Amino acid sequence: MSESVIATERYEVLRRIGAGGMGVVYEAQDRERGQKVALKTIADPDVAKLYQLKREFRVLADLSHPNLVALYDLVVDAEACFFTMELVDGVDLLAYLWRQIADSDIAHAATTASVPVGTPTEAVTGSEPTARSSEQPTPCDIDRLRAILPQLALGLHALHVAGKIHRDVKPSNIRVTKDGRAVLLDFGLVADLDRNNVAAGSAIAGTVAYMAPEQCAGDVALTAAADWYALGVVIFQALTARLPFEGVPMRVLFDKQTKAAQRPSRFVRGVPADLDDLCAELLEREPGARPSGPTLLKRVGAAHVETARGSQPSMSRDGLVPGREPELATLERALVPLSKRRASVAVVRAPSGMGKTTLVTQFLERVRTLPRDPVILRGRCLESEDIPYKAIDHLVDELSDWWLALGPKDAQALLPRDACLLPTLFPVLDRVPAIADAPRTRQVGDPQARRTHAFDALRETLQRLGDRHTVVLVLDDMQWVDRDTTTLLVDLMRAPDPPSILFVLSTRVEASERVLELVRRMDAELTLLDLGAFPEDAAIALALSQLGEANLPVARRLVAEAEGSPLFLIEMTRYLTGRSLDAIAGKGLDDILSERVAELGDVARGLAEIVAVAGEPITRRVLAAASGVDNAEMSRQIATLRAERVVRITGSRADDTV
Repeated sequence: MSESVIATERYEVLRRIGAGGMGVVYEAQDRERGQKVALKTIADPDVAKLYQLKREFRVLADLSHPNLVALYDLVVDAEACFFTMELVDGVDLLAYLWRQIADSDIAHAATTASVPVGTPTEAVTGSEPTARSSEQPTPCDIDRLRAILPQLALGLHALHVAGKIHRDVKPSNIRVTKDGRAVLLDFGLVADLDRNNVAAGSAIAGTVAYMAPEQCAGDVALTAAADWYALGVVIFQALTARLPFEGVPMRVLFDKQTKAAQRPSRFVRGVPADLDDLCAELLEREPGARPSGPTLLKRVGAAHVETARGSQPSMSRDGLVPGREPELATLERALVPLSKRRASVAVVRAPSGMGKTTLVTQFLERVRTLPRDPVILRGRCLESEDIPYKAIDHLVDELSDWWLALGPKDAQALLPRDACLLPTLFPVLDRVPAIADAPRTRQVGDPQARRTHAFDALRETLQRLGDRHTVVLVLDDMQWVDRDTTTLLVDLMRAPDPPSILFVLSTRVEASERVLELVRRMDAELTLLDLGAFPEDAAIALALSQLGEANLPVARRLVAEAEGSPLFLIEMTRYLTGRSLDAIAGKGLDDILSERVAELGDVARGLAEIVAVAGEPITRRVLAAASGVDNAEMSRQIATLRAERVVRITGSRADDTV
């Protein structure tokens, strides 16, 4: 994709920064943000790369951490597909630690997106550095390494807490800024910790030199320990200027699974004993023998940083928060129309922080136990996406994954008559062989007519799916639904004979009327669920799960302050992390939030105060004019305030409201 194609009214491409197997990264001027950004696009676009680009963006769209690169906007249209992110002005990790340009091939080993196990490949490490003996000093600046390790551990731990695994930690994916901030980049291979199984004998993904032994095997579900192993390789390389295992990839893959890695002190002198021990433990063959995230944070001196920052407990990771039985029963009743071959729509609405996503997650866990081989697909309307049918695009990506996993006969059974038109709506569906090979039943020149027939094809697909399975499709954050999606959903669920599936739509209360108007245009039975205050007994149990069973009086005080909001309740338990229980004395929620905002710094506090005093949403431009803060700094501070749940943004352009 050329620079002229990428250039838009909003973005001016300034220079090419770099390229890899998955894409090209440019430095660009974002005219609306008033700052320079990194712009990642696809080299030689195809549907698989488009899918990967969208997935890379979405997997981290809501995760904000100073040691993880910040993502901004996703743009996909007929002419361009890219996303923008923080432009990290810095150097490669090894260049920083060695105080020189790390231009060795091993410092920039290529990512292996997919290599069939057992396939011979050429060496990915290139020319190896001259082997050092234990008489030679380490080339690493130890003080710098000690300053960087806590940051890398904190960034990776935040990723793991969010339920993700990086799978490609290596020096070229880590940059260090002029002020010494380490930033982890390139999330193209990020996977969900509970959804990263690889079929035995099929493929491995990552960079061979840095892969954990279990990642090399390619037939087990990976855990956070795989990333910690890769960090161990990075430390080893920084200390010794070589890799723990070297040679052609197949030899490295085999050796990692059969041999123990040697210590850095075996190759160079001047390696501190604690770093030597830590590296050896991270390079253990068995995942369970490596330090866990919390243990590693303590070892590198980062535990106090994590405690001070406070890692917000998640209410939706395991779906086990009690107290919503009546609401769950209501959602279960929304499944009844499916048994009568009818369509059903459930709208879950509540103010922000009441636990909509958690409730839906719990409901889906129950759906998984139902007969008729349930099919559950989730999508989300992200405010930062500029993409056709953005409220449902993510769900269709999941549909393509599910369809790909079917056998040929089952995949063919779902094909509509005009299957060839499905990729005209969602190009990612062309990844599915059954669709890619479908006969060309229509040649439609008129775009409007082509869209109409494509809508019909998707509707027929869902009808076939509903005939064979219990189908639940979830669309979250529908307050940002776009016009394209509204038109599509109405057409999919129109009379007569809409698909016998359940759509679950979650939305904030303030935007719910728009969503209800959409549902009223559908031929489906409506279930409207207003999510109210969290029950007191359940709230106390949630507080005790964070504070400890011995702190019932404190838990009761926090529950009273939270006024039924699980998010506010967790906010207060978070405040107490690292503080004595007396710290809450005499403080209400407002005091706690004010104190936490103050800890963010003068600029962030000033912006938050302006938004609060305004009493209504204000645009970025108005905020910039009122604060006197330049656009680049304001964007960084707003990102911090959003990550800390102090403000929220509606939309993704310069006139969006804060």
